[in-house]
Amino acid sequence: MTVYQRSAGAYIAEREQPEPGSDRESELDRLAEDEKSDWSRVEDEPADSGEGGPKRPAKNASKEDWVAWAVSQGAERDEADKSTKDDLVKAYGG
Repeated sequence: MTVYQRSAGAYIAEREQPEPGSDRESELDRLAEDEKSDWSRVEDEPADSGEGGPKRPAKNASKEDWVAWAVSQGAERDEADKSTKDDLVKAYGG
C-alpha cells in the first residue's frame, strides 16, 4: 500500500496510508504530483510488513545512524544532513 507524507522542511508533519482505490488516495496522488504541494509519495508498503524493515536507532546512536533512519522514513538526505542529531531524534524518534 502506498504511503504519502506532508513535510515541513526536514520534519514530517503528517503521514497517511489510504485505502487503495479510495477518493482519499486519488486526492493524495494528485497532491503528490503537484510541485507546489508539501505532499509526496514516499513508499509502497509490502502487504506483510513483518519484522524485516529498518529499526529505529537508539537515542544515543550516531548522527549518521539518525540520518540514515530519517532518509528511510522519507526525508531528503540533504535536509537530514543539515539537521542536528537532536532535531532528527525529535522528528523521527517515534
